[in-house]
Amino acid sequence: MPIDYSKFDKIVDSDDEDEPPTKLDFRDFFPSSAREMDEDEEEPESPRIALARSAGLTSTEKATGTKNTAADVSMLPPASLERFNELSDGSADLVQGEDTLELISVTKATLQSSLSDIQDDATGAISILFPFARALKKGLSETPKPVAFAKEQAPELVGELIRSADAMARVEADLAVELCEVLKLMTVKCKPQEVYTFLLEALCRRELSMSLRPAGIRYLQRVLLSMEEPKRNVFLSACFPSLLKRCLAEQIPADVLPDYLEALRSLAVAVLPRQEDIDQAAEEQMPAPFMTQSMVSAFLFKILAKALPTAYPIIGLTTDSQDDPVQGGPSNPEQKEAPFPSTSSQRRVIARHPSSGLSEKTITALCYLARDAAAAAPRGLLTLLEEMDTADPTGDGGGDLELSPLALASFVVLLELPGCWDKLHPQVLPIMLSPARRLNILMRACYILASQTTEASPQVVSIGEQDEGEEGAGAPSRLTPQWRLRAFLLLVTSGLGTIRIAIDQNSEFPRSLSGLHCRWQPVRTFRSMLEALASEPDIDRSARGSLFRSISEAMRSFDWKPRFQLYLEIIQKCRVDSIIGAVVTLFKDDWWRRVQALQPNEQKQEVNEELERLIDILKATLSGDVQIVDGMDTLTAALNILRLVSLAKCPAALPLRTALRGGSAGRLDLEKLLNGVSQQIDFELRLLDSPESDRTGESLAELALEAMANQQGGAGPRGQHGDIQAIKRERITMVAHLVA
Repeated sequence: MPIDYSKFDKIVDSDDEDEPPTKLDFRDFFPSSAREMDEDEEEPESPRIALARSAGLTSTEKATGTKNTAADVSMLPPASLERFNELSDGSADLVQGEDTLELISVTKATLQSSLSDIQDDATGAISILFPFARALKKGLSETPKPVAFAKEQAPELVGELIRSADAMARVEADLAVELCEVLKLMTVKCKPQEVYTFLLEALCRRELSMSLRPAGIRYLQRVLLSMEEPKRNVFLSACFPSLLKRCLAEQIPADVLPDYLEALRSLAVAVLPRQEDIDQAAEEQMPAPFMTQSMVSAFLFKILAKALPTAYPIIGLTTDSQDDPVQGGPSNPEQKEAPFPSTSSQRRVIARHPSSGLSEKTITALCYLARDAAAAAPRGLLTLLEEMDTADPTGDGGGDLELSPLALASFVVLLELPGCWDKLHPQVLPIMLSPARRLNILMRACYILASQTTEASPQVVSIGEQDEGEEGAGAPSRLTPQWRLRAFLLLVTSGLGTIRIAIDQNSEFPRSLSGLHCRWQPVRTFRSMLEALASEPDIDRSARGSLFRSISEAMRSFDWKPRFQLYLEIIQKCRVDSIIGAVVTLFKDDWWRRVQALQPNEQKQEVNEELERLIDILKATLSGDVQIVDGMDTLTAALNILRLVSLAKCPAALPLRTALRGGSAGRLDLEKLLNGVSQQIDFELRLLDSPESDRTGESLAELALEAMANQQGGAGPRGQHGDIQAIKRERITMVAHLVA
């Protein structure tokens, strides 16, 4: 097609100096009216101003093109509920200058006032609510399309509508039906995203009372289902975290909690993608259905972790001298596991519950929620539990809607509670699961639970805890989750019995701390539980001793070689003096029993092996920066081993003494280690004899001793300084006697 160059006649070359270039007239780009406008005329109205002016016109004004001049405030209709009803049913139009926000605020205040006086003046409340409900119903039911004002403003009153419907259900059933019909019309006639926004705000800002929250959550479910699925999935990613952080962060009454949990469960299950959609997505490699499925499962699992401390509260651990089977053992009646035996010296550890007791209805609702959480998971339950992440036991799984280790450990706790097996079925562990694999799940859960502390996991808040700044008069008391106590119960009620069965059925189990038959990292697990046992305050003295014996028995289930490695790694990595001392004592008892049975002439290799183990323990406890007051338990336990060897008369004791005195082939200089301890003893004794002004940098142990002296009521400078000094001197002297 030839080019028509005539279009470019008016364009001159930039190098042509004979004729000035033709200037572009920007008025050519505007309508003729704009081109004809003189310079003295006013500038045309901007699109923004025109849009604002048009929005202020009523439907009549828009049709006629005239503008109502009732700009005088005195001529505007007063903001009232009656005016709202007129605008909602379409009998009147908005006047320019009328403040919609003020009208909504007045309507809310009027409705709330009538609801607050409903017990004293039910007739007055009915006379206010009946016209309100009928006006909204009429406006939303208008055909061919609803009244614009009702459609746009009704979502802002969703909280008041739910409260009114609940209140009228006990006073005037017909009015309650009218209000419910308005709520149903809103899900059809109004924009679902607007109803969702104001409803979630009402739930999170506590506009609805605790007893009304389940009804609000059920209505939220209806609103979400009215959206198209792609759009609904976008809203779910914000809806679930909001419900977790705000709606589950308050004290929920015990009588409301079952209905609360059921409403949340129903909401999550309702938005799950259909199985045919999941299958189709798998064929087409589309991730959307799987993402929704994962969000729903994580949401339910995290509700489980938040609700378990309230549904099954524990305030402490104590002991029971009865010889009944341990409460909380495997609740599956077909599982033939013998309970761990109870003796007079090993009392059964039991939980202390609040005086209010336990609610069977709440536990049942929690079981159904946990069952659906496991069923909705993209991966099978057995895979999830066997692969619980122990690398970050206090984390949230990577996000608000990611599966956390604590949530899975909570499922294991619930699974082992009495009577929960049937309610969780079929989402339970297979009956024919090998003891080693079952033990892997139990001990991983124990480690995760024992690792939970207030400092380590502040993001984990159970139902009943409050946000910061909410303490005050009338505020509900905080509920402590007591995760570490649940770890101890899980060990003594289910773990110990499973260990015994695993040993009986698989001889390979006790021979290694790792591998296919031991995937739960015993060193880290037992160390975490021992440290928790030393610091947890809500354990009775008898229960604390019983728990330590239970943990000791679990560690002694391993053969001697891996057991020694277990002891040694705990001693090397633990920073709690009392725990190190206790583990050294365990080593001494086990090691000395083997030494006494050795015959040095016939089993020289075994004597050398035990000598090497002793050297490793002594180097771990006596070398390095030794402090007498802070490390008394460790030093006492280690020096007791040396004292035992030096005084023993068994056949293997003599070669052991000879090896230790001779330097043990360069591996251990015992004399140097003991000299270091002696020098530290002299140094700390000199500190005690020095003036108080020279004492600086008190350690945690010294502060503990000061607290001990305060309790004993001593007197002296610096409070009870005299008694503190006496206690320190006594501890140092005891170690000095052992060194000598």
